[in-house]
Amino acid sequence: MSRFIRTKDNRTKELLMKFARYNSFSGDTKQIIAAALRGLMNFKDDETERIFIDFVVCSDDYLADIAKDYWADAD
Repeated sequence: MSRFIRTKDNRTKELLMKFARYNSFSGDTKQIIAAALRGLMNFKDDETERIFIDFVVCSDDYLADIAKDYWADAD
């Protein structure tokens, strides 16, 4: 995942979206989802913003806190 982000590969957003949409919030999957969210912060569009909104209102505080950072640089 980090290789795609560093090289700005065209498939980066698509791949990160797949990881972020994973339905399980436990164990290693939570860390993968968190990494995908951090990578998606580089993409500012409606589709990406919807993903972050979903995580802000999700039941997992750790992922919600990461998702809130999406708007941190907008101020």
